[in-house]
Amino acid sequence: MDNSSCDDINCLYLKGLQSYNQSDFEAAKSHYQQAIEQLLPLISGTRVDEKSIKYQHLLCDSYLGMCQIYIKQDKYDEALDYIDKSTNIATALYSYDPIRRARCLDKQGEIKMMKNQYDEALSDFDKSLEIKRTVLGNDNHHDLDIAQSYHQLSMLNCVQGQYKISESNCRKALDIRMQSLSQTDIKVIESHLVEAAILRYQYQFDKAIKILNSCRHDKLPMLVNSDNHFLTATVYDDIGTVYYHQAKNSEALSMHQMALKIQTNLFSDNHSHIALSHYNIGNVYCKQRQYDQALLSYQTSLNIALKLFGDNHFYVAQSYKGIGNVHKAQRQHDKALSMFQKSLDIELKLFGYNHQHIAHSYHDIGNIYISQSKNDQALIIFQKALNIILNICGDHDLYAATLYRRVGDIYCYQCKYEKAMDMKKECLNIRSETLGTHETVASDYDTIAWTYAKQHNDDEALLHYQKALNIRLELFEEDHAEVALSLNNVGNVYCFQLKYDEALSMFKSSLKIRLKLFEDNHRQTAVSYDNIGKIYCNRFMFSESLEMLEKSLTIRLRLFETDHTEVATSYDIIANVYLKQWKSDKALSMMQQALDIRLNLLGENHVTVAKSYANLGHLYMKNLFKYDQALFMLERALNIRLKLFGDNHCDVANSYSKIGKLYRDQCKFEEALPLLQKSLEIQIKLYGANHWRIARCHNDIGKIYLKQSRHNNALEKHRLALEIQTKMLGKSHDHIANTYDNIGNVYINQSRCDEAMMMYQKSLKIRKEFFSQNLADIATSYQNIGNVYRIQSKLSDSLLMYKDSLEIRLKLFNECPDIAALHRNMADIYYQQSKYDEALEAYQLAVDIYNHVSGEQNLQISAIYSDIVNIYRKQGKHDQAAMILRKLNNNVSEPECNTIPEEINRSSSQTDDNSQDILAQEIEEETSHLQKVNLQDHYKESHNSISNATADRDDILKQSE
Repeated sequence: MDNSSCDDINCLYLKGLQSYNQSDFEAAKSHYQQAIEQLLPLISGTRVDEKSIKYQHLLCDSYLGMCQIYIKQDKYDEALDYIDKSTNIATALYSYDPIRRARCLDKQGEIKMMKNQYDEALSDFDKSLEIKRTVLGNDNHHDLDIAQSYHQLSMLNCVQGQYKISESNCRKALDIRMQSLSQTDIKVIESHLVEAAILRYQYQFDKAIKILNSCRHDKLPMLVNSDNHFLTATVYDDIGTVYYHQAKNSEALSMHQMALKIQTNLFSDNHSHIALSHYNIGNVYCKQRQYDQALLSYQTSLNIALKLFGDNHFYVAQSYKGIGNVHKAQRQHDKALSMFQKSLDIELKLFGYNHQHIAHSYHDIGNIYISQSKNDQALIIFQKALNIILNICGDHDLYAATLYRRVGDIYCYQCKYEKAMDMKKECLNIRSETLGTHETVASDYDTIAWTYAKQHNDDEALLHYQKALNIRLELFEEDHAEVALSLNNVGNVYCFQLKYDEALSMFKSSLKIRLKLFEDNHRQTAVSYDNIGKIYCNRFMFSESLEMLEKSLTIRLRLFETDHTEVATSYDIIANVYLKQWKSDKALSMMQQALDIRLNLLGENHVTVAKSYANLGHLYMKNLFKYDQALFMLERALNIRLKLFGDNHCDVANSYSKIGKLYRDQCKFEEALPLLQKSLEIQIKLYGANHWRIARCHNDIGKIYLKQSRHNNALEKHRLALEIQTKMLGKSHDHIANTYDNIGNVYINQSRCDEAMMMYQKSLKIRKEFFSQNLADIATSYQNIGNVYRIQSKLSDSLLMYKDSLEIRLKLFNECPDIAALHRNMADIYYQQSKYDEALEAYQLAVDIYNHVSGEQNLQISAIYSDIVNIYRKQGKHDQAAMILRKLNNNVSEPECNTIPEEINRSSSQTDDNSQDILAQEIEEETSHLQKVNLQDHYKESHNSISNATADRDDILKQSE
């Protein structure tokens, strides 16, 4: 062969290389094939000597060129065929030029890496690098073949989650290439893409996007045919993935679609890059809640991957995971779990146990267990994931931080707050040290604040929410979704502290931002309307509250189907407003709709279904006085919680407490007391003896002792509660005011009026100084003080207190049992003052209210009728008295709790002037649930700002998770 022929063939090879670099694969293949066809007859039978070596080299390089095209086209069998051919030549020439044998190993390892055969790929890459180092000796720092080895090792390390090693190898490859090649050379761009991938996997999205945008705007335009180049598609896909993680969904979708368009032009339909783009598009659709489109994209990706690779490939596992995420978002948890398990099984075959992908799959499965309220299983799974990451990456890895936080969340669900706080602070320490002032650090402050708020440590909660807000204001513009989130969180704490003006200001600022960003078409806008509606509800501005909550419901009905858990949330919140208005039938309808939705979506054994049953039980117990129905609902809630959580869980303790209070309301004290004590025992195991929840249990048991006239036992319990609350909450907390009331109630029943007055005055002072916006509690204090004056026969002073209390309540409510009780108390005083007409008028007002809010069967009505009979007898109006007695006989069928006999005795005895002893019996020791709408009996989870029966702290916090 003469030199001109060799030059011609070499020119064909170079044209093939140029066409490949321009993504013109068919032209490249044609040029390589022509070179091979011309070389084969010329070197057939030729001895390997110095004259033929350069021709053999050219043939080997042409085979490797063909191999590279088939790798790019995912045609691995054809690629391996050309590797075999090139390897035969390189082996024969090894003594003359070992580097080409190393290049064959590089290509062979690349295919194995694409097939997820990582150990075999690493072996090939290591052998290749060893050959190159042996040939080049110490002077290998500027050789492009060495750079290629470092590049491939870097990709393999990155896939295996070995980011620090990957970063080191990437930097070595990039340094060599940037010294030897143009900044716009394909090899340089490929190294930059690996560099960005390493940053992306470590959640350093800002740094990654900076590199990718530099490639996109500065380097890619210099390539020939850049608009239709495989590297352009890769850059678009990588940018889209970063945007996805930054919640820039529209931008992410646009990038992935542009990538897919290029790849469709370059490759056949069944290509790994096309599968990856469909998978990426599915991720964005899933995040946008376009689940049908997401499922279609994931299924397309799966079908391609199965055709290319068979069952056991990472792309197949990835597609199963995507489909699982759709099922999870649609709350089809069993289907989701099945998909995640398929993905895990494949990954275990590919990677073994100790791999980051396995940790991610455990993470996905753990989230499903949490959704199914299987917290024990979730904790085991997350701890497995954490152990893997700690073993691979060490203590300061960012993904380890994520897992610490998730384990902390589970401890919160299990009410193990100290362990939860340890985990969440570990997460914060890692992220703050690694990232500095960063969005995720703000999120960590949020979750720590959330945990403090769950423990009623509102000062610490507010401090940490403020830290998160300050970070976000430093990072973002004021009109940013994350700033709106922080304002909402701060507002929640103000709400817990009963600082409604401050809370309303925060919520309105948050809403203003969300309306600007999302208008009325976003779930967070609905949450803001919820929060404002909650404030209006707590301030007894019911029309304004319902207006806000109806807006929230309208958004959710527009965003979701009618059968959606967030729609159920809206029904619950609206029901709460109706409860406070004593519109029990409307509240019942709303709660029943919420229950029906949850049963349909989640089945019977779910934590939120248990919550719905508990709320219905509360309604039947406290508003409708239908105790059999209440017991049925509360026992269903208890049974679900026992199945989900076992005996030792805060929700189970709450169920025992609720049923105990139901028995207490029925004066079944022997049944009530064991249940309340059981609740106390569980909570002591969970929280220790010094916790505000334990104080609440002692108060509940103290109320039972008071009902049983065990006054010393009652005092002991209430004083113990006060001691715990003072240690935990300080001396000026709403809970402490309530406990002062409880102690005062015991003193009244012991006829220790001065001491009772002292307790009630302390309670009033706290409420006026620290919770002045909570007018209902102040009204309660006035009523309690009025009761003491009345026992002391200071009737004018008592009447003045009752009127002050009534004035407040009439501003808050149109009609409620507390207003009826005040009318009745005032009527009793008028009776004692022989002002019979005023007494009759007040009694009638009380009867009308009781009739309206709870029906004629209310036992209080029967007691009032007996009072009215006494007045008519005093007035000599016997016919009217007889008519009322007939009503009384029809109304009283099964007197409970000695209420009616006591009330009749009290009314009858007024003529005997024994009011002090009788009144001591009638004083109600429990503040009405309407007066305690902010921090009352139980704390359970939902996605709301207001709970169903009480303004529930956990419900408010749920939106911050």
